[in-house]
Amino acid sequence: MKSKEDFLSDPEFVRWVKRPTPELEAYWSNWIAANPDAIKSIKLAKEILMAVNYQEPKIPEGKRQEILASILKEAPTVNRKEDDTIAVVKGGNGWLRFARAAAILLFGVGLAWLVLDIQPASEKITVEAGNGLLVRSTNAGERLQLTLEDGTRIWLNSSTTLRYPANFEAAQRDVHLEGEAFFEVKGDSLRPFKVYAGDMVTTVLGTSFNVTTKDSIWAQVALVEGKLSVMNHQFEGTVLLKAGEMVKYDESTGTKEEGRFDIRAVTAWRNGLIFFQKAGMDEVLARLADWYGVEFQVIGQRKQSWSVTAEYENQTLENVLKSLSYVHKFTFDIDRKKVTINL
Repeated sequence: MKSKEDFLSDPEFVRWVKRPTPELEAYWSNWIAANPDAIKSIKLAKEILMAVNYQEPKIPEGKRQEILASILKEAPTVNRKEDDTIAVVKGGNGWLRFARAAAILLFGVGLAWLVLDIQPASEKITVEAGNGLLVRSTNAGERLQLTLEDGTRIWLNSSTTLRYPANFEAAQRDVHLEGEAFFEVKGDSLRPFKVYAGDMVTTVLGTSFNVTTKDSIWAQVALVEGKLSVMNHQFEGTVLLKAGEMVKYDESTGTKEEGRFDIRAVTAWRNGLIFFQKAGMDEVLARLADWYGVEFQVIGQRKQSWSVTAEYENQTLENVLKSLSYVHKFTFDIDRKKVTINL
């Protein structure tokens, strides 16, 4: 069950309390009806939010992402050696987690979701020439949440582009994805929702699922709730998925894999978690580069193979590298967006 700290750190919950809209009211009313055990935590979180008075800071255009990046990376220059004390990588103390949330609120709720759906649309949306589709993109180190005109909610991971119409057609709802996104599709039995990602087309009526084409080889659809179909011109027919099932398609060989998946591993990024499962050094550094928007340079020969199984919740890049260096015996330097790993 979610705690009050979970709700305080949920930007959509904060927006519902501070800036309610009909869509948010409908969503949270349905959520509460389906999760009555969370009512006490919700009431406590709402009381805390309503007790906090703040004036949202006026951040100059172009500075929002720069400020967020500096928060995530902490100091501009860091030099850490092997004998440093390992950092705790996941906050286990409820009060500390609340203190972090409260600090963000006092600074201004807007800053807590710099890359979410708080910026004016003109700052984030471009129109693609020729087809008139709206385009929203994230760079490395950025994540974005948006709500489409039909009520569908989408979370974009870093280095991702979504193309979609300002208003869906009467008979269909089509979007085009490059990268990775999590979808909560608003139910509409008369208008299927289709996600075009690489060579795959995912069709749903109302459900929650994750789509990614970020891997250089695989494109993947993982279904969290509901039912959906996945079609590819090289598939024999259509793949029908149930909750907890996924399909992966190798565009280079035309092969596919179907099976169960770890929901937490696939959707961790949406909740601000970096999740590794038996990951080698190349995968770890590639993920961190994308997550924090930095470039890595590795100096020296690898002394041992990496097999990292861990998760990091709301951690700075320094803390993540600090914990990894304790196990894998390396030193590192962070100089703004350049990170040097000395093996």
